[in-house]
Amino acid sequence: MGHITESGMQAFAYARSCDINQTADKIETCSPTSARAKEYLPGRTSWIMSCECLLAKDESVIEEMFRTGETFPVRCRNRDNSGYEYRGMAFISSLRASGRLHEMATYSITLQGTGELEYQPVAI
Repeated sequence: MGHITESGMQAFAYARSCDINQTADKIETCSPTSARAKEYLPGRTSWIMSCECLLAKDESVIEEMFRTGETFPVRCRNRDNSGYEYRGMAFISSLRASGRLHEMATYSITLQGTGELEYQPVAI
């Protein structure tokens, strides 16, 4: 995950795990006088990404992004090196810090996607 700076995209966290949940609304298309079975059309889509992260930089960046509601680009690649990645814009909707004494601190982050989540070839 990263944010845009004057020098380009700056990573602020590295995901240890990542879940992407995409949903589509359904629009019922049958009338009350139609047959017994319901019929649907796909509606609008939405997505969220949940991550367990190690911070790459000072945690104040992620705290500030959560407090301001800043929207930023996210990218997530498959581990199988398929050459594709998910890309979209999101904001932090949930943030939880945790850690034990003498161990690395981690963040649990839920990102609310805004707009399309694209599945595109990796940009080189």
